[in-house]
Amino acid sequence: EEEWEYEYDENEAEDFYITLDLSNIPPKGTVVGSVDSQLPVPRISKTSSLQNRLRAFKRRDSGENATDSPISSEPASLGAMQINGLHTSIPLIVYEDQLLSCKWTSTIGTDMYFVKPDPDLGQPLRKLHSADLLGISSTKLMAVEARLRPRDEVVQQVTLPDMATSNPLDTSGAVEAHTTRGPPTSFLQKLNEAKAKRGDKTRLAFARSSGEARLI
Repeated sequence: EEEWEYEYDENEAEDFYITLDLSNIPPKGTVVGSVDSQLPVPRISKTSSLQNRLRAFKRRDSGENATDSPISSEPASLGAMQINGLHTSIPLIVYEDQLLSCKWTSTIGTDMYFVKPDPDLGQPLRKLHSADLLGISSTKLMAVEARLRPRDEVVQQVTLPDMATSNPLDTSGAVEAHTTRGPPTSFLQKLNEAKAKRGDKTRLAFARSSGEARLI
């Protein structure tokens, strides 16, 4: 019998973490084309953003912003997010009533995800002084604002020339009565359009006679 060094459970789930970059998304409510929307969005470092959040939590815990209403111990919700097609090359995300189109990129280096220590956690994580290392990743999703368009609008962009108004081809009896005319190629379409612009009433087409295709 063959000996296996490792055994894997086919039904065991595995957690993986992905960084979602929203730095290219304009703030909600910004009018497209306005002066503010044309200005570059300043990139806020993750360190300063984390420090601002920690200060806000400390002020809330110390009672500096205490009110008559009870303060909930649960952190503020960042909103719901819906992801569609994560397994595809262009995933779609709906976040704060905005449709986002994403593409996969690689991070220069490694992203590290930290959480607050949880003594009741079943599987302990790697611990630091004041945080636990949840996971690492080098994969990132870059998001840009997307716009939905009706299918008919996309189809109408491809317009075909109206061949019904063109003059019929005068074969002058050169082809037999049972000859069938095949659909013109794109080259013949362009050539016939050029002849029509010059005022030439004749048209070129492929015709089949005795099993052979001929240009008439």
